[in-house]
Amino acid sequence: MSEDNSIFQAHTVTSEEWELTMDQLFMGCIHRSKHGLAMYTNTMRARTDDKKGFVMTDVSFRVKNGLDSKLAKALKIERSEFDGLLEIERSATPVVYDFFKVTDTVLPNNALINFVHAGDRHAILVFSPIEGRLEMMRVINTFNSILDPEGTQAAEAGQAPDA
Repeated sequence: MSEDNSIFQAHTVTSEEWELTMDQLFMGCIHRSKHGLAMYTNTMRARTDDKKGFVMTDVSFRVKNGLDSKLAKALKIERSEFDGLLEIERSATPVVYDFFKVTDTVLPNNALINFVHAGDRHAILVFSPIEGRLEMMRVINTFNSILDPEGTQAAEAGQAPDA
């Protein structure tokens, strides 16, 4: 059964406040979702009040509180593995909406990943398999409300902002 990908939109951060946006995505999509697992970025704050951050050669890793310690440890990845996951977006088609299902990677089998970019800044959000359209739509709507609160990207693409 093929899913309708009509609400797909590339997740691009247009705000200069990358780190603030990453905080919002982590809290809204990972921490508050029963399916959220972790978030990886290639950026870091220079100081605690830094909202923009800077690109680094390593990977910053945030894991959801309360995860099993074995799973949390298994989710830690190296930069080369981060770059390998970024290749999935370049070479594959989303499985459902804008999520990519991963198998045969460093992540748990059938994990779903989603990508966020702003120039040379990249983030990967990791979810356990999401069953059901309603839960999937909650996560996607959270993404869209954080990244495009005005609905301008969807409008430019000819889509309804709350689609």
